[in-house]
Amino acid sequence: MTEILKTWQAYGLTCKLWREPSGAFRGCVFVKGTPVSCAETQSSTSQADAEAAVEALAALRVRHRGIGVIKDSTPIVDVVMELVPPMGVPEEERLRESFAITSELEVIPVDWEVFHAITAACDPPGVNRGKVADLRAPLYAFVRINAPRSPYSAWDSDEKLQLGIALSRLVRPTSIGFEFAVRLVGDVRSGEFELIPGPVRGFGAQAWTSQPEHDWLSPADLLRLRSVASAFFSDPFPASSRVQQALWFFEYAARTGPIDIRWLFVATAIETLLSTDPSQSTRHFTRRLSQLADALGTVSVSKDEASRMWGLRSAISHGSKHGGLGETDFAIYRKVEEVLRASLERAVVDKTFRGIFSDEKSINIAFPVDPPQKKEAKCPACGTEFEAAP
Repeated sequence: MTEILKTWQAYGLTCKLWREPSGAFRGCVFVKGTPVSCAETQSSTSQADAEAAVEALAALRVRHRGIGVIKDSTPIVDVVMELVPPMGVPEEERLRESFAITSELEVIPVDWEVFHAITAACDPPGVNRGKVADLRAPLYAFVRINAPRSPYSAWDSDEKLQLGIALSRLVRPTSIGFEFAVRLVGDVRSGEFELIPGPVRGFGAQAWTSQPEHDWLSPADLLRLRSVASAFFSDPFPASSRVQQALWFFEYAARTGPIDIRWLFVATAIETLLSTDPSQSTRHFTRRLSQLADALGTVSVSKDEASRMWGLRSAISHGSKHGGLGETDFAIYRKVEEVLRASLERAVVDKTFRGIFSDEKSINIAFPVDPPQKKEAKCPACGTEFEAAP
């Protein structure tokens, strides 16, 4: 009788490897005890390479199979997986067990079996092929349980999962994107499941953070996120309100790589919150930004720094600034982004603070700005005196 050299699980499927009398390695992928795919390698091949060949068949099986008839009881879950960042995560900051954010949204640790299944579904064909090792590692995943069942193949059709991730960036900006977003139908460990990739390419697939030194959510961050999400979903930002527009400008900035484009999004979000007169946009931005920072107490922004933020915003948007941003500018950007982030988080949990941005009158009261001084001018031709525009 042929001796089984190894039995293991890969991508939720059972794999077995043995040697034929000829010395060649032979392996099979099994679904419910039935062999569905087989691989044979030469006797000169190492056992590790033979195992890799079998796992490649398992990955192919996971990528293309369906689960047949979908019953009302079949669970459908939308998932966004995050990888360990390049700088690593301290052991004490890692998530060890599932954490409920809301009744529908959880953050869960990801094991290697789930990691391989998700990457097999989302990776472009041929990625990592020929590499000795895949250096990526799973960190955690945002999971939307009881996701909308219709349309069947539409990942996060009501955008609640995306909104949960956007709220997480108010607690701590991280680089989680949708590169590993899937709809899971069934149970990944059962051998009967389907993985439908989400928006794994294009805008939103990647995200960036201005704080790469802490690019993960800690258990303490998740506790804050639970409070923020509870407050938001019980009383969301009104549609088309200043705070809602600022929230999505902030999220667009997170999904954008180039700093000069992020600069525009963040500056526009601040302007959305603070400007009450289009003819005085510069004045309101440069004077009220410092007041807003002081009210939050997180970071301080001087009038000169606010002026630099606004000046570069104008230069970039009008095409007269092409690169050349230095470390001083990056420091200003990080400060202003932090003010925006903290403002939005406060607006979620503090209804009084949110009310400041409900209308122009309340903004003017909360962040007073002296009116511009009138200037007298004289016509050089006739000498007539008149009031010049400030």
